[in-house]
Amino acid sequence: MRNKILDEACLKIFNKVFDYQDWQIAELLIENFNVRKLGEDLAKQLIFQAINHIFYPDQDTTTRVVGRAEALASELFNNISNEPHMADLEWLEYKTIKPDH
Repeated sequence: MRNKILDEACLKIFNKVFDYQDWQIAELLIENFNVRKLGEDLAKQLIFQAINHIFYPDQDTTTRVVGRAEALASELFNNISNEPHMADLEWLEYKTIKPDH
């Protein structure tokens, strides 16, 4: 099943979708991250996807992509630390989706 957030982000940044694995698309999008093209809401959803929902093939790729996404998150979200980690973004996504909990 296609990841709709990744596809939507690809259309905004590259004007096309790619027939790659999700981790490859996430890596490409994080490397070319552009809030102006994505819009703030989609940019945040992309960060959540890249950090919380994509499985990467090895530790080096995980460290590189998730580390970059965490750095981008620190600029995008006002309510997290300057050096957020995966757990911070998991919590923030949960609070965003279920604000009453």
